[in-house]
Amino acid sequence: MAAADDHIIKNETRQSVLWRDSNYRANTGTGFTSGLWQAHHILCNHSVTQANIADAIPKPDLPFAEACLWITPWDLNDAHNMIGLPTNWQYRVTDGKVPKNLPSHQVDHNTTGGYTEECTKWLKNNVWNKIKDKGKDHKANATNMKDLLRGGSVHFRTQLKKRGKRPGDKGTAYCWTHRFPNPPATATKAEKNSYKQEKKWYFAFSMAEDAKVNERQPGIDWSKFLEALRMKVA
Repeated sequence: MAAADDHIIKNETRQSVLWRDSNYRANTGTGFTSGLWQAHHILCNHSVTQANIADAIPKPDLPFAEACLWITPWDLNDAHNMIGLPTNWQYRVTDGKVPKNLPSHQVDHNTTGGYTEECTKWLKNNVWNKIKDKGKDHKANATNMKDLLRGGSVHFRTQLKKRGKRPGDKGTAYCWTHRFPNPPATATKAEKNSYKQEKKWYFAFSMAEDAKVNERQPGIDWSKFLEALRMKVA
C-alpha cells in the first residue's frame, strides 16, 4: 500500500507561484526604489519557467518534482525575491553616485551567459536536482525546496551587491568618473594630477559574473564637449 504522502491532490490550491503577477513592483522594498529604477526578480521569472524546470529534472523524476512544487510555499513576487535596481540613465544623471554600488538592471541581464543564464544554471544545480535526494516524501521535499529557493534569493542578492562594488571595491561613483582616458575638463588641478583611468570601469554596472561582463564604451565626455563648444563660440 502506498504511503499517505505519495500522492498530491491537485484540486487543492497550489502553493508555489512561479510567474510574475501584479504585486511584484509593490513588493520591492529593498535595494534602490527611488529615481529611475526597475523591479528585479532576484531568481528570474524566466529561470523558473516550467520548461527550464522540466529540462533540469530527469523525466522519471519530473511528476514527483512537479507534485513537490505544487505544495511548496514560495512566491516569485515576494519581497525576499525582489530588489530595485537603477537604469543606465539613473547613473548618467547622477554621475554614478545614486544609488551607491548596485549594477544597472539594463546591463548584462539577458545577454548570452549573463545574469539570467547564470540564475537558470544555478537553480538546476542547486534546487531542481535536489528534489529526488529526499526520497518519496513530498512534504519533506517541499520544505527543502522552499529553503533552497530562499537561499538562492539570498545568494544572488549578495552577488548583485558585490558586483556593484567592482573592480577592487571601487564601486559605481568612482568607476563612472574614471571611465575616460583623461580627466574631465571640470576637474580641479589636484584631481587632474591624481586621475587614472579605470580600465574595468564597466564592471560596476554589470549584473553578470566577472567572466561574462561585456566591455562597454564610456560614451561622451560632456564636460570636454561643452568646453570645446564654448571655445568655438568665443
